[in-house]
Amino acid sequence: MSEQTYSTYALVDPITTKVRYVGMTKNLKQRYTQHRKQPWIQELLKKGMSPILDILDADIALELAKEREQYWIHKFEGEGHALENVVYNECAIYARQEEADLQARLEKEYSYLPKKQSDAVIQITKGAYDHVGVCAWEDAFSAALFTVEQLEEDGIISPPIDEVQVAIITLRRWKLVWNGEEAYNENV
Repeated sequence: MSEQTYSTYALVDPITTKVRYVGMTKNLKQRYTQHRKQPWIQELLKKGMSPILDILDADIALELAKEREQYWIHKFEGEGHALENVVYNECAIYARQEEADLQARLEKEYSYLPKKQSDAVIQITKGAYDHVGVCAWEDAFSAALFTVEQLEEDGIISPPIDEVQVAIITLRRWKLVWNGEEAYNENV
């Protein structure tokens, strides 16, 4: 009789690209389905998204899987990922709350936009926060958006530029490029 093998895995938030859960299982498909009940995954499903399943180790014995699961938890926790299965990490708890507060604030701030544009601007904004900093990028975006709106009202800009285009232009000022998923420095 052959010994059962296990896998360690991470569930990654497709919006933030942060690891949200680390686990081990002998049946990845079944375990992935069980996770769908989690509130953060339910929020993703409402947006038409699912967590990314990242297989960290495959086909390993139970004892090694337990060790590797702990290794990955400590690794991601140490990198500041707010793991759902780790509640004793103050930094992760703070990061999770800060991320939720930012999401709520941005959703409220851009609620006047059509949903698709709002989601894109929020995603760009959060990407820029990770690479530039809170005030620098957001202030520049708000100023650029205000300027574009004034130029459109005065008939100087035609056709109109939408908020997503303004966000991308603002990122360029900070020497960042938006690839549709994240902001990155074009010189790196």
